[in-house]
Amino acid sequence: MTLGENIARLRTARGLSQGALAEAVEVSRQSVSKWETDASVPELDKLIKLAKLFEVTLDELVTGEPFTPPTAPQVVVVEKPRETRKTVGLVFVALAICSLLTGNVFLMILAAPPFLAIGLICLLVGWHPGLCSLWTVGFMADTYLRFATGLNWRTVRWTFLWTPEMNYMRLFVAWAQLVGMVFVIVVSITLLRKEERFPRGLKVLAVVLPLTGVAARFLLLPIMSSDYIRRYWTSFIEWAVMMLIVAVILKLMRKKAGAKE
Repeated sequence: MTLGENIARLRTARGLSQGALAEAVEVSRQSVSKWETDASVPELDKLIKLAKLFEVTLDELVTGEPFTPPTAPQVVVVEKPRETRKTVGLVFVALAICSLLTGNVFLMILAAPPFLAIGLICLLVGWHPGLCSLWTVGFMADTYLRFATGLNWRTVRWTFLWTPEMNYMRLFVAWAQLVGMVFVIVVSITLLRKEERFPRGLKVLAVVLPLTGVAARFLLLPIMSSDYIRRYWTSFIEWAVMMLIVAVILKLMRKKAGAKE
């Protein structure tokens, strides 16, 4: 449809004569006639007046078709894979190496192993590395306390029979072990309650821990007293059982949620 045909169509649709339209846009009737026969083209200011009069856009006035805003091109943002996990892993590995190179016994025994464990987990475990690190470091701390003090979380059952001569600091250590283990369980359930899969890293630990504990039970017997071995190897079994408890609770929660739906 030409501009002239469109002007004539819009004028007729509004019941205007060529004279009335000419008067509205302040031109002669002959000018309107020439526009409608495409003998001439309205100037820009006349086009604007015609568009306002017909209540259409300039684009619709000229083309005869409603104006459709162009569709914005879809921009696909490709996120770069996060390197944060690997960076954190390298930092902890470096800290572990520095701790070993210091020659300080405290750093070599207490700092280097956790640092190295966290670093390796961050580098190798891609799903919930923080949670896997929490389990690993918690297990290492609990095992160290059992080995160094001979205490474990079960010592708390003697709380009401404890005397000052038995050293309340030792009782505090036992309670700290119990609270720490409960904390790890609660955090794990909180973080995983909406997940469909159990972290692979924790599955590996659930298999490795009891196997390592049983191996330690028999392999260390020739070089260590049975009392020290008992303190040491039971932590492997108990932490694996803790993981089983978390898995069972999560499964029951998911089953309950599925029943409600």
